[in-house]
Parts: sequence; C-alpha cells; structure tokens
Amino acid sequence: MGDLSTELSDWTDDVGADGRVLMIPLSPRDRRLTEQLFSSEGISVQFCCDMTELCNEVARGSGVLVLHHEQFRRYRFPGLLDFLTSQPRWSDLPVVFVTDDHESLPHPLEDVGNVTVLHKPLHSLTFLSVVRACLTSRRKQYQLRDMLRANLRARAELEENDRRKDEFLATLAHELRNPLAPIQNSLDLLSVEQVSLREEHQLREIMTRQVKQLSRIVDDLLDVSRITRGKIKLVRSTIDLRDSILAGIEASAPFIRQSDQTLNVDLGELPMPVYGDSARLSQVIANLLNNAAKYTPAGGTIWVETFAHGGLFEVAIRDDGIGIDSDQIDSVFDLFTQHDIERERGQAGLGIGLTLVKRLLELHGGSVRVESDGLGTGSTFVIRMPRDVEVGEPGATCLTSAAAIEAERCFRVLVVEDTRAIRYVLSRLLQTLGHTVEVAENGAEGLAIARQSRPELIISDISMPKMNGYQLACQIRNDPAFDRTMLVAMTGYGREEDRNRALAHGFNAHLTKPVDLDSLRKLLAAL
Repeated sequence: MGDLSTELSDWTDDVGADGRVLMIPLSPRDRRLTEQLFSSEGISVQFCCDMTELCNEVARGSGVLVLHHEQFRRYRFPGLLDFLTSQPRWSDLPVVFVTDDHESLPHPLEDVGNVTVLHKPLHSLTFLSVVRACLTSRRKQYQLRDMLRANLRARAELEENDRRKDEFLATLAHELRNPLAPIQNSLDLLSVEQVSLREEHQLREIMTRQVKQLSRIVDDLLDVSRITRGKIKLVRSTIDLRDSILAGIEASAPFIRQSDQTLNVDLGELPMPVYGDSARLSQVIANLLNNAAKYTPAGGTIWVETFAHGGLFEVAIRDDGIGIDSDQIDSVFDLFTQHDIERERGQAGLGIGLTLVKRLLELHGGSVRVESDGLGTGSTFVIRMPRDVEVGEPGATCLTSAAAIEAERCFRVLVVEDTRAIRYVLSRLLQTLGHTVEVAENGAEGLAIARQSRPELIISDISMPKMNGYQLACQIRNDPAFDRTMLVAMTGYGREEDRNRALAHGFNAHLTKPVDLDSLRKLLAAL
C-alpha cells in the first residue's frame, strides 16, 4: 500500500461525485428507462458511450458503478479492473453487476470486493433499493476520506507550528542574549577595574539601551498574547496622526543612528485627523522603522512620507535595504515568520513586530500592505487609516512634563519586595525623586512596618513568602488607620486580568516589572 497522504492528495473528484451512478447503457431503450427511473428518485446518472469514457469518469469520482453481464462479452475491462483492485485504503467503490447468468461472477470480478449481483428479470424497486444502499455506503466512504484529509492537514499544521515554535524559541534565546551580553560585560568592567567617569557614563548608556531592548521584547510578546486573545484595549481619541508618527520616529531614532542610516521625513503641512490610540499608533510606526533599519545596510536611507486620499490617510515607510523575495511577501505579517533571506546585520528577529503592526491597525479600522520588487530592491510598507471628522487638541493627552512632576509633593513610601536587587534599586530611585522610603522583604514584615510608620504609599510585589501582596492589601484595606494609604501592585505579570485582579484586591494602580524611572514618575504624578 502507498502512503496515506499520497493516496488522499492524489485522489480528485468533482463536487457531488459521491452521488452519481455510472453505467454504459445496453440500448437506447435501456438508457431511457433507467434515466426515468433514477430521475424520479432524484438520483444522478452518468451514461458513458464506451469503456474509455467510463474509466475516465470513474477516475473523476463516482457513487456506484453499474455493469451488465453482456458487456463482458463486448468490452475488455483491464483498465477498469486495475482501478477497482488498486483503490486507496479509504475507497471501496460499490459495483452493481446485472446478469441473467445464475452461476458465479465472471472471473475478472472475483477479485473486486464490493460487488452486488442482481439477476434478471430485474424489478425496478429492487434495483432502486440496491443503488440507494450503495450510494449511502459510498457517501460514508467519502466522509471518511474527508475526515482523513482534515486530520492530515491538522497534523501537518501541528508539525509546522512545532517547527516554528522551536525556531521562535531559538531566536528568542538569541534575541535575549544579545542585550544581556553587553550588560554583563559592562558590569564586569565596572567591578574589576577602575574606569574613568567618561567610560562609566558610556557603560551606563550601553546598559540603559540594552535594558530598553529587553523591555521592548517582553512588551511585544505580551502585546501579541493580548491581541490574539482579544484582550487588548485601545484608548482612542481624535488625534493628529503626524504626532504619532513623530513619536514613533523619536523612539526609533537611536537605532537608526546606531545603524548609520539617513532618515528623510515629509509629513506635509496639513493635519491628519484620525480616531485612534496615539501610543499604539506610535508603536506601529516605531516597529516599521525598526524593521526598515534592521534590513537596510549601514549608509542606507529610510523615507517616511504621508498622503491623503479622500477619506483615507496613508503613511509610506520606504527603505533601500535588502528587499523581500516575491514568494515570501504574502507571509511577512504572519506570527513568528522568519524568512530565510540574507540578514545584513545578523538579526533574524522574533517574527512578531509586523504581526503587531497589522493587528493593531486592524483594531483601528486601518490596514497595512508591503511592496517590494524582490531581493536587493528595498521595500515599502504602506499604512492606511480612516480620516476622522476633526482634529482634537494635539498634545492634550501628552504625558505629564518633568517640571510638573517635580512640583508634586513627596511621599512616605514603603517598598515591599522579596527580591533584594529590585528592592534596593526601586528604593534608591524613589529617594532620588525626593521621597522617604522604607523597605520590607515580605508582606508580613511590610504590614508590621506599615502599622508603625503609617506610609502614604505602599508599592508591593505580589508573589512573596509568608504573606503575598494580595493578602497584604486585604489587611491594609480592612484597617481604618490606612484609609488614606495608596496601594500599588508591582509584578512581572502585565495582562489585563492581572491588572483587574490587583484592583479587585484593593490596589489603586498596577505596575509591570521592570519599573523604570519614567513609569515611576508618571505613577507618582497621577496619585
């Protein structure tokens, strides 16, 4: 027997083939009577003029094959018999053999398994009953074939998903090691030798950049998880799309400068009012610019241009980089897709940035497409967003300025965190902002300190020994002495359900690790 997948893929048939009867009529009268009998019962019959046509029709697919004893004297059947004795494993084509010979089957049919013999004189009801039973049996065979095909497709998809998952995990390890290596090396240099202030500043800049890269990788992974589960929420308002473009350019500028590339920007002079989430649209622009910079060699050029077409705005991000092969262009937005093309910078990427771009734009009612004439010709990504009726106040939703933050009052803060390094760094950051800070390494210790010092703000980890963050929050909220104390959850889990759970336990806000200085400032300014 052959391979099942080959048997299933090689077998083709017309739609409805499982319900038709194939036969060579003995005479015009036989054809007329048979057609009248079957048509009155809604049975499809295909009359063939000779054995060649019959064999061709059988190969296209059929429900029942009707053969007459007389035809064994008139025709040769080798092609048909070869087919009947070499069917795929799911197939057992029913054959109805009509004869006036009351002895055994003709020798060629003895090796064919599914044969029903009808003897003349033949009653029409008997003939109909046998054909109906054969058609029912044949339909079940086709259903089995379709199930086998579906199972094979599902298995192939699982194998492909496993392969892509393995590739993704290998690439993820590579992407995480890239920023971790300079962080580790910088720490080694700072610990083993005296460095100048200038060198120390350079090393700190290196570590800051790499930590931001690590945070971006984690954020992208979380965003993909939220989007695929329909958990992401947009904070939409009427904005000028040009502001989001500029914010995205600002976020990508260090990467572009590091790659020694030229960025040309033409945003026009007229506003581009859209109804969208400014931060998410900035993320879209930044992802596309980072993608362009990654696959454009040093000294290359990236262009950002905007266009208006009736009720739509377009943003084109074009580069003169390595381009995209024509047979891969349709899959660039697929999740975890990594094409086997030359990486000028040796960075394959996780295959999630462009997926985020596509899905975030779809949530906005927009779209994205990619154009490239092939390898070595560069590529162009074109965003389309629907126009909104009017422009809101640009900058009205801007983050609180540093000057305004500095004017905020200082707090008495308690940091509850079981990881020593996080506890130390967070307390030092708060102290640099002018706050008075105490620390505890678990919820029980934190509760004891809180009852003594009455902090105005408690920033607490969730997963801790002795007493976790949720238990600590319940104790605080049930004590009237802490009516004015604010609680902030701090955890490595950043899903929407994690935020909601924290709020349900009495926390006022939720921070996702790692907490940087900007996030801390924004939080304190909002309290």
